[in-house]
Amino acid sequence: MSQSTFDEVLAQVDQLPPSEQQKLYKMLSAKLSRSDSRARDKHAPLIVENPDFTREMEWLNEHRAEYAGRWVALSGEHLIAHGASAREVYAASDAAGVEQPFVTRVDDPHAPPFAGV
Repeated sequence: MSQSTFDEVLAQVDQLPPSEQQKLYKMLSAKLSRSDSRARDKHAPLIVENPDFTREMEWLNEHRAEYAGRWVALSGEHLIAHGASAREVYAASDAAGVEQPFVTRVDDPHAPPFAGV
């Protein structure tokens, strides 16, 4: 958009009544916040009040032995990707178009418990 066009639009906005300017402001703010959220790291933690990972935990309980020692990405009861590293699994999830997969390393159910050191 050229500068003169921007100035023309701004002049038109100035002529709108305050209620219409407020509507425009809200619409632009919403649009900009959506654009901003897409630009953020997709793997940054989200603020979720009550996450429900029931289906993912059921899947893990059923398939733990098959994927022991591997990283898995789940969406509900669907396996999206698995691999040797979290990076590999996140990349495969991104390629599959899953924005917020449940990603975890599957512990070996037959391994002795970790006691520290």
